[in-house]
Amino acid sequence: MMKDDSVYGLYDDLEIIINRLKGRVRDLDVVTILGMGGIGKTTLAKTAYDHLTIRYHFDILAWVTISQEFRRRSVLLEALHCIPKSTISFNTKVVVDDIWSRDGWDSISRILLTTRGTEVAMYASTCSPHDMSILSLENGWKLLHDKVFGTELDHPPELEEIGKNHIIILY
Repeated sequence: MMKDDSVYGLYDDLEIIINRLKGRVRDLDVVTILGMGGIGKTTLAKTAYDHLTIRYHFDILAWVTISQEFRRRSVLLEALHCIPKSTISFNTKVVVDDIWSRDGWDSISRILLTTRGTEVAMYASTCSPHDMSILSLENGWKLLHDKVFGTELDHPPELEEIGKNHIIILY
């Protein structure tokens, strides 16, 4: 699998998610990414969703964000806008990002779901959720460095210690 710089240290997580998405098909197969807010669940899901392996594996892909205010009509319309009118297939994948309630889950087709809530993850699937963990210090520094200085530029050496200390404070 190719390394993707947008997932900073989550390559193993990405490989697990892609393998689970491509795994044995059941009547209802749900892959859940579980973790606290801001940990990178959506980034991981989006990277898997955009990965060439997944693009070739599924005929139809749809990205739907639900968040706290669930509106059934909006969710369905958002999903329909992702599907080309000329495409009719039974091999589909839908990513449901940041779902907060059981009601939201009950009304949609599903495959990949991100959530902060263990209760939602367990309700959505009998399979164990993929539990996200925080970035290592090294990957946290790489993320901060690349966001501040870009991937091509070097940084003043005296800022590395300051940056790493601020990363530790965030943990």
